Amino acid sequence: MKYVKKPVKWLLILLGLTIAILYITDTDYLIKAVRTIYMRGYTTAFLDDYKRFDNQIISNGTSQSWPNHVDYNIAQETDALKKTNSEYGTVAY
Repeated sequence: MKYVKKPVKWLLILLGLTIAILYITDTDYLIKAVRTIYMRGYTTAFLDDYKRFDNQIISNGTSQSWPNHVDYNIAQETDALKKTNSEYGTVAY
């Protein structure tokens, strides 16, 4: 039992120090990221994860239009592109 107590104690101390350092250095968002992603059983972030984090609305200033290329929005979607998009479940294009 003595051999189990000592490593567990040091592991808890190390975990506590790591969390304290994250809060001190103002990177506690990493704790939230781990809790949001890994603790839900995933190993990557998804597009909808932004809802679980703090968000700021950035207002736009004066807009200016960009000139479009001559061939803008003319190309047709190929069958290969349609297949790839449906296969990977892309969100855009």
